[in-house]
Amino acid sequence: MLLFPILSIDIYYPSRLLSYWTPANIVISPINQHIFMVDMSFNRVLHLSPEAIYISTLNLPIEQSKFYSPLKLTIDLAGYLYVATGAYSSLAMIYKYRTTNDQLIKNISLPFYVPTALTISPINGDIYVATTDTKDTSIYVLNKNGEQINKFNTSNFSPPLSQPTALTMDKTAERLYVADRNDSTTGRIFVINSQTGRQLQVYINSNIYRPTAVIVDVNLNVYVADMATNCIIALTSNGTLIRTYTNSLYNPQGLTFAPYASLLLSDTLNNRLVLFDVISAKVLQIYSSHDPVLIAPRLVALLNSGDIYVNSLTDDIAYNILKKLTITNSSANVTQIINPKPHFGFPVGLALDTKNQIYVTDADIPYGYIHMFASNGTEIGRIYTNNPPLKNPHGIATDLQGNLYVADSGNVRVIKLLINGTIIQNYQTTPPLQYVYDVKHIVPDRVIGLILSNDEDTPGLAELFLTYFQINQFTYLQSLTLFDIGPHLWENIIQNMVELKNLHSFFYTQPSRTNSWISDITGNDIGQLDSRLFNIYVDIVKHISSVATQLKSLATKFELNDSTTQFIYPLTQLKRLVLEIEGSNISINQLEEMMSNLPRLKHLILIANCNRDVVNGQRWQMILQHLITFNFMFYLSVSLESQDLDSFRTSFWLEEKHWFVACGRKNLYSVPHFYQTTADEDFQFPLCSTVSDNIIFYETINRLTLSSISNNTNHYFPHVQTLVSYNDYYILMSTINDTTCN
Repeated sequence: MLLFPILSIDIYYPSRLLSYWTPANIVISPINQHIFMVDMSFNRVLHLSPEAIYISTLNLPIEQSKFYSPLKLTIDLAGYLYVATGAYSSLAMIYKYRTTNDQLIKNISLPFYVPTALTISPINGDIYVATTDTKDTSIYVLNKNGEQINKFNTSNFSPPLSQPTALTMDKTAERLYVADRNDSTTGRIFVINSQTGRQLQVYINSNIYRPTAVIVDVNLNVYVADMATNCIIALTSNGTLIRTYTNSLYNPQGLTFAPYASLLLSDTLNNRLVLFDVISAKVLQIYSSHDPVLIAPRLVALLNSGDIYVNSLTDDIAYNILKKLTITNSSANVTQIINPKPHFGFPVGLALDTKNQIYVTDADIPYGYIHMFASNGTEIGRIYTNNPPLKNPHGIATDLQGNLYVADSGNVRVIKLLINGTIIQNYQTTPPLQYVYDVKHIVPDRVIGLILSNDEDTPGLAELFLTYFQINQFTYLQSLTLFDIGPHLWENIIQNMVELKNLHSFFYTQPSRTNSWISDITGNDIGQLDSRLFNIYVDIVKHISSVATQLKSLATKFELNDSTTQFIYPLTQLKRLVLEIEGSNISINQLEEMMSNLPRLKHLILIANCNRDVVNGQRWQMILQHLITFNFMFYLSVSLESQDLDSFRTSFWLEEKHWFVACGRKNLYSVPHFYQTTADEDFQFPLCSTVSDNIIFYETINRLTLSSISNNTNHYFPHVQTLVSYNDYYILMSTINDTTCN
């Protein structure tokens, strides 16, 4: 493997308009060397100068309310740009643009739904477009007027074409090169006759696993970008490996020739373009988007010095932190980071006292509390209240004497308290506050976080709130949480999410059967109602993926049936997913397809009924190599033995990721995340596991039940908090906080 030598490389930040670009498919005009790039963040086409300076965004005639397949680009020798895409509810289109003024000059209809690759003949302008529609994995050939003149049936290839991802042609237009993402352990590149579709050659190389782009030079050398192995592979015309190029690439998805024997690469998940010399592999230029200082900021407080404290998510969207910013006329520099242990739950209020001591309300579940930090960022304590405890505390303020005022939302009150948690005064109104703030004075376009609940503690409040506002009024909303929302509110909310262009986080739970909104429904209707909510799941997620393009976190569950072909649609910015799949068994191929739609995912929790093929640690390694955390519970129809876990005992699982697994009678799961938290005198270890020290199983137990004296005294549970005893005998309780005896 040849690393890019990096010497004196300038990094350009082309434009603030490109701060969040995620480059994918890319082409360069042969007329003026202008760059045209697909930005996955918004499924748009950007027009850049040869120096990658932003010029314009192409006006695509697509409906914002529909979900479209990823855009595919190609450009002809006359400099005309072709853009292919398709909505899952309508036939695909190719749009032809004049690149000198970005004018749309032609629409070409296609006889299928999802175009996956596109190229143009350099000789006669014929258009080649690939598709993987159901039962139709083919390559269509159109003349330059858009009329179909041929169709290559790829089932006759050896091996058969599986999922074409990229097309290109040599300079004579005699050979068509097809990159194929296969379901086996390797991808491949087919070479076919461009007139007859007859297979001429196939390149299979261990470095090619998930090819995303392919180009050919004048000597018929082939260059392949691969999103799984994170490198560029160069092959001779007979398939011999020349070299591989890498420079900490992350999911490269676009590749094109640039002037002076150079290649321009879309390093997609590093949010940059890389220009490098083909011969020397020297990096010539890096064009990068600029990472934001803050992610989903919600709280802010001003210091006497003019600095501010503000919350932000971490770069991997794992949890909240506080950042202190020093502001100048041209920049905001982070001068302090506050990251308590344990981490913040859900910080929602921030205040400073006269000594610059920091107070942060945390609306953690089930009860809230207040963090206290010294001015240097050290946590010096947490404030709790009793009778009742804080519940969902929001706003907080301090007076000159150091007293705190807290909007205790869950208890519909405002309280004044000392820093030791003693409540001095309880402010309540008659009638009681519906909210701890007056909703009629909310300015929707200033709200970035919203929680709507119709559960037992807040019956009717969501409906009351929506009599004042519509969801689409909250145009800057970044986080939306729905608890127990009934169908009369649910569908209206989902349909209006199309306006929420800044939504980063969306969470919902299935409705509870005990809430007031179903109190007048008969028992027979309840099952039908639940079924309907399950049945509209796919439409909901499809809609979310098209309207919430910046979604970072999603937690949901659904019921899989045999007719479900896709259940996670492309969410290119999603970094955290909690997914529970009920119903039919799911295969590893389906899960890999799901992961291909989540290119930036970092944290995954997955619960599902699965086929036996998920017991394959090597396959998972290829799929999940960029995840930070992965916790799963797979329910199987077969029993496993210790040797079945051998593929999970590699250095990748045990040393690099520290991901450990165990199996029960008919399940496979992550430990300690999904290991039991309760034990009795018959406690046993899992049937088999990949851990080297069984202490990990003891440490998860926090509740111990004893109904008889056990002869087994070899177990030690260091973290038991609750003991339930059904016999009269003495027990040493050095670490037990709560005891129940009968």
